[in-house]
Amino acid sequence: MANSEESLAPTPERRRHGHVVLLEETIADADGNPAAPFKSRDAVECLFHRERITKDQRLAAERFREDFRLAHLDAMRAADLTRVSATVYREMIPGFPAERARRRVHAALAALGGHGLLAECAWHVLGEEWSLRRFCHERIGGNPAEAAGVLFAVATLLELHYSGQRAAVGKPAATH
Repeated sequence: MANSEESLAPTPERRRHGHVVLLEETIADADGNPAAPFKSRDAVECLFHRERITKDQRLAAERFREDFRLAHLDAMRAADLTRVSATVYREMIPGFPAERARRRVHAALAALGGHGLLAECAWHVLGEEWSLRRFCHERIGGNPAEAAGVLFAVATLLELHYSGQRAAVGKPAATH
């Protein structure tokens, strides 16, 4: 039994990509066989577990990420059409839910100031799930600690945006 548990443990290569946690639910690989249910923590989860952001800030960042996925804004990749049925293909075509999610993403980006460092961090780190190291290297220079500060600001403003407390950077929220 210990041998099968060891075979399910993350490989040393996988562990080099940050903190790895065991998921509670079971997952299957492409062939339907049980797969090692491990996941590495992303930047938002790391900040939360280090108590640098609150639960509400983490949930706001996750809400942005979910809307980003629903809006189909992630980088386009070619699908392996031998593995995609016609029914699944139709479901992949953006429709009204994707359009609503796209509007929510654009409203959140506007709340972050539009085309600027905060919106860029939300797009790449939250939406496209880049690491902070990659974001620093490819977009802003500097070190990942500075990017963690930017991500903290993004999570804070997204929390305010989703709670209705702040409409946009530099603009007071509308009063009713």
